[in-house]
Amino acid sequence: MTAIPDPHWTAYLTALLTPVVAVLAAVIAGIIAHRNWRTAQNKLKFDMFAMRYKVYEELVKLMEVWSENWELQKSMMEFYALQQKATFLFNDKVNDYLERKLLPKLHEYSENYSQLHGTNPMKNGRALVENDLMLKVWLADSRKTLKAVFKEDLKLSH
Repeated sequence: MTAIPDPHWTAYLTALLTPVVAVLAAVIAGIIAHRNWRTAQNKLKFDMFAMRYKVYEELVKLMEVWSENWELQKSMMEFYALQQKATFLFNDKVNDYLERKLLPKLHEYSENYSQLHGTNPMKNGRALVENDLMLKVWLADSRKTLKAVFKEDLKLSH
């Protein structure tokens, strides 16, 4: 009987090398896919930040307009548009602040401004001026509050 010769070591290497290369290629493809996913996730966060920051900046500009009494009615309409955008971009804390704290004060400010600069400003004139001053102080202070309220949504961290 003749003994069957052992296969050469290159035969073993050839047989094992193909699956090793396939596994290595799959691992590399997985790493690339993960990095692409992370890049897309970071881009989404940055895009959301950019949209949110734009709304925040526009609100700050409007508050400056209100505190200087420039084009009050037009800026109120801009506020309503910004509030609608904010509904979809920010968390409930921001939207609650805009709707329940800022908006009523702005209505009060607008009403006070109309009375103060209306047909008979001398009727209750001192009270209107004092109220106007208090509302302007509140608006100035609310810029800091606005920054604190928006702070959580204006982070780029993961």
